[in-house]
Amino acid sequence: MKNKRFYIMDFVVVAVFLALFAVVFVNARRNSGSNDTVYIQAGKNTYAYSLKKDGIYSIPGKIGESVIKISGGTARFADSPCENKSCVLSGKISHAGEWAACLPNGISIRIDGSQKDLDATAK
Repeated sequence: MKNKRFYIMDFVVVAVFLALFAVVFVNARRNSGSNDTVYIQAGKNTYAYSLKKDGIYSIPGKIGESVIKISGGTARFADSPCENKSCVLSGKISHAGEWAACLPNGISIRIDGSQKDLDATAK
């Protein structure tokens, strides 16, 4: 038969685990919200496009033009002049904090936090 002290320790371990899980879950939900703007960085130029409006954009880079496709609230590299095309294979992004890049062409796409979050961090 287990000692009463072990029952208390089991309870404490489970309570700590549940509290930690709750904190991680709430933080993940807060940071994973869908935002409506994708930023494309190409050298010193930054372009901003709405994720709510579908479109295909050609962005000039170091070795040629990369094609960024925005559709259904997601953005992705549709084509790029790089040799291995790993940027095209990186897939779609749609949530704050997600990004993709074509390093040989010097182009990156990212989705930042909401404008409210950006204003709070700028102060």
